[in-house]
Amino acid sequence: MFACKSGKRNAECYDDVCEEPETFIDCPRDCWLADMQLVLGNAGRVDWSQDGSNIIAYDVISGPDGYYDVALMNPNASGIKCLTCNVPGLPQKNNGNPAWHPGGDWIAFQSEKQNHGGTSEFSTPSKGVFNDLWIISTDGTKVHQLTDYANNPNNGVLNPVFSPDGTKIAWSRLLVTASAIPKEIYGQWRIEIANFSVVNDTPRVSNIITTIPGDNVYYAIHGFSPDGQHLLFSSNMYTLQPPPVASQLFRLKVSDQSWEALTDAGYNEHASYVPHWDKIIWGTDLENDPGNDYWLMNTDGTNKERLTFFNFPGYFESQPGPCWAGDMAWHPSGKWMMFYVEKDPILELGDIYMMFLN
Repeated sequence: MFACKSGKRNAECYDDVCEEPETFIDCPRDCWLADMQLVLGNAGRVDWSQDGSNIIAYDVISGPDGYYDVALMNPNASGIKCLTCNVPGLPQKNNGNPAWHPGGDWIAFQSEKQNHGGTSEFSTPSKGVFNDLWIISTDGTKVHQLTDYANNPNNGVLNPVFSPDGTKIAWSRLLVTASAIPKEIYGQWRIEIANFSVVNDTPRVSNIITTIPGDNVYYAIHGFSPDGQHLLFSSNMYTLQPPPVASQLFRLKVSDQSWEALTDAGYNEHASYVPHWDKIIWGTDLENDPGNDYWLMNTDGTNKERLTFFNFPGYFESQPGPCWAGDMAWHPSGKWMMFYVEKDPILELGDIYMMFLN
């Protein structure tokens, strides 16, 4: 059997590649993780087109108004174009959390209502209050509003995601705004799953299914399984503690809304299925103090193994200060992952990196 050189830090593969059926036990993680590069500083949540066009959608504060916009770029950060800037009919406050439709013609995102009470402090892409679900054509010429919730702080959306075949879209919906109760410091949310279609060049959602798997707490959507049968989400419904302290990762069965827990300790969020690997990658604070790193596990939650050491010295990906592994998006091949590392969770400041896997 192929084997890698032993060693706890920066182990080397004999031929720089891991081969089936090797695991992290047989082959140290540096045989899987080939390299990492900074792509773009001071930018946020990302998604990678799945239609072969190889374009990255991301959100960024692009102008002096201080609001987020959705932008497009090539994987090397060239060809940057603001997609939501000065679009007629689209609110020009916070626009973010982009999600490519698999067909490549549309991008769904959250958009803050143009007019509402209070400030925009809790209407950024990571908080979603006063947000609705919108969708825009990738050339920026057509934009449509998919939801129109009541204009009050008890409504909002987070994290739209499409199923791999593009027939469904899911998101988190705010029901009750944040409170001082520990389990509700992010508010009360629910999961919504809808059919998605484009009729006469007009995108629409229909047959919305709503589910609240546990208590009235925080539910964050992360992504569908490759077959579209399951949906990953994180929640503090087990512990009823503040989500940043004790949020677990779960797998929801789309057909009947049954679910199972994939983690049972620490803070866990920002998860995705790895293309062609039969693995899930997610951000967690396991064995970290402070910060989050990426780990990998089987799709049933078994065989959890650390992938990155952002918050530990002595590794090529080590960061100079605490950071939090966030939103990620995969190239269809599964060999490259674009991801967001948050450096300041209060100010929501971070950078976009690309990871290269063997």
